[in-house]
Amino acid sequence: SQRGALQDLAERGPQPRDILLTGGSFLVLAVAVAGAPPLSGFLGKVMLMQSLSNAGLAPVFWAFLLVTGFISALVLARTASVYFWEPERQAPAVSAGVVIQAGSMRTAALLLLTAASPLLMLAAAPLSQYARATAEQLHGRAPYIAAVIGDPAAIQRERRP
Repeated sequence: SQRGALQDLAERGPQPRDILLTGGSFLVLAVAVAGAPPLSGFLGKVMLMQSLSNAGLAPVFWAFLLVTGFISALVLARTASVYFWEPERQAPAVSAGVVIQAGSMRTAALLLLTAASPLLMLAAAPLSQYARATAEQLHGRAPYIAAVIGDPAAIQRERRP
């Protein structure tokens, strides 16, 4: 909304008002999306590579993951350059009703989103175990078949206090 009619187009325009917060968040999230260490995108990429290690075309998949990460990094770096570094051109006319000030709720949301990637990396082991258990449960057909056919002993139910 601060860029007016340009919105999210990767063209030169007015810089964001709070460039340190916005630029810093963009940097952290771009590194995570590109899959670079030490953020959560890197962990996801490593987990994908490990799961593909037994596949016949594992080197092809690995190369694909690495190349797409590199391309993502290039695109995001170019976008950051346009948004934050290139000189401002004549700012488009923006009506007062369109520009929304970055209030405390937007700032809090941006900070939570930015903090999520490092936090996901810190909690990687329990989240990985949860994802693995979920995948095993989804691939386990016997309990589902037993539940549909009517063998309630086959399903282990959780007991809560």
